[in-house]
Amino acid sequence: ATTRGRRSTRPSDVFRRVEALRTLKRLADEGFHEGHAYSDAVATRAVRIATAMHLPSEVVQAIQLASELCEVGSLLIRDGALHPSLPSGVLGLDSVAATLSERLLLACGFKEAAEIVASVDEHFDGTGTPCALRGDAIPIGARILAVARDVELTLEGRPLAMGALGAACARLEAHASRDLDP
Repeated sequence: ATTRGRRSTRPSDVFRRVEALRTLKRLADEGFHEGHAYSDAVATRAVRIATAMHLPSEVVQAIQLASELCEVGSLLIRDGALHPSLPSGVLGLDSVAATLSERLLLACGFKEAAEIVASVDEHFDGTGTPCALRGDAIPIGARILAVARDVELTLEGRPLAMGALGAACARLEAHASRDLDP
């Protein structure tokens, strides 16, 4: 059956879309995190937080998908592939990467995950991007993803025995109510 020239989505189509996006995720991890399974670690941490908060399973699934795929947009701007006039490290490229990730998720039919990725760079105090959302106006999934991402960036490549977990907790406390949901 078709609607406006589109065929209906079968479970196998959704599986292929997810697998294609997860291939991009692996490429992003290889390119930006020295092959560490950063995206999987972020997703695992975000799902644990969402589950501990007793969020509905649909929300937890959207958070997991958004967490796994929030960095795939970075592949398109790495080394100036998308914006050759912008040197790497330019302020705002993170927002461009998040927008690209959001659009990839939307194009694949994952609206809830796309909304989470779109808001992940918002700050709890309203100073973030792209819309300067504040507090509870930021989707809960984006707030959870921001915390999980921050922790994993602090822990990345550091042995826990060397105080990395303590450093991650101290960083969360320092950024609570400003960048991150307290």
